[in-house]
Amino acid sequence: MANDTWPTPWPLVRRIEEVLNVHFTLDVCASSSNAKAQNWFDTNADGLARDWRGTCWMNPPYSNPEPWCKKALNESFRFDVDAVVGLVPSSTDTRWWHQYVMKADRIYLLDRRVRFVGASNSAGFPCSVVVWAGGWNGYEHMPLLKVLNLRDEDRRGAG
Repeated sequence: MANDTWPTPWPLVRRIEEVLNVHFTLDVCASSSNAKAQNWFDTNADGLARDWRGTCWMNPPYSNPEPWCKKALNESFRFDVDAVVGLVPSSTDTRWWHQYVMKADRIYLLDRRVRFVGASNSAGFPCSVVVWAGGWNGYEHMPLLKVLNLRDEDRRGAG
């Protein structure tokens, strides 16, 4: 399975929903086998070209998360989007991180690495949970930065 198609473990998704007190209604970059919401956009539907609605889950292709993070920021200002929550690599030294992630409302640094479903080991890089909720005012903005403590069962790659 290619790195860009590794599904997020369900226990991690449930933990994020619990911590944020949300229920995801749209998975913006998924397939029928790994969608984390009842509604989803797959590669044929092209989530980058569609309007998003509700509370969106996003585990973008890690080979190119920039357009997805840009879209998440822009979509978060739509009246029919409650929030976009993304699991992204913690690439704090990249342009896209500073242009799009640092304009998010909340950033949760995971306290351990994720083992994606189908992977034999944990990811070789840290990940963050990013919440875009349309709260950025375009001036001085500092997202709320927290550490999300995972339980062992939250990070395992089991279905």
